[in-house]
Amino acid sequence: MKKDFDVRGFLYEEVINECDKYKTVEEQIEYLKYVLKEFKINPPRLDPNGEVKPNFKEKMEIEIEYREKMLNGKQVTVQGEKIVWAKKREDFVALMDVLMNLNFILPKREKNIMLSDHFTWVDEEMTAEHIRQTRNNIKNKPELYKLSEEMEKIVNLFGWKN
Repeated sequence: MKKDFDVRGFLYEEVINECDKYKTVEEQIEYLKYVLKEFKINPPRLDPNGEVKPNFKEKMEIEIEYREKMLNGKQVTVQGEKIVWAKKREDFVALMDVLMNLNFILPKREKNIMLSDHFTWVDEEMTAEHIRQTRNNIKNKPELYKLSEEMEKIVNLFGWKN
């Protein structure tokens, strides 16, 4: 395989589109590692993808890890990037609970793990423990951990069992 790949201006979507053109997972991993190496050696002054979490470097590491697991035949639960929750953590927990109570999302025994597999906070990685702690804070310290006005309306309209 060629050793001088096009890094596509370090734009995440373009890099992934270029990566998917390679036929084998080995070639895809080699390409992603090259892009990551080039990003580390010659980083742009500003992240061309914006200051979004996870940043470009983190996204490349996630992609490489995902494809290496795929290559090794391991089951991979999260494909691509996570959905970033940009508002209050309390609102996230309340909304997900409402959606599960209404059966829009089928609740699983380990719902916190399921949610943390697919979502992340804007300022740090979401874990099942973060979700559990947030739910406990809302329940045990409602004067400190309040829902936004918008989420209060939703919760009051549809009910919320936390």
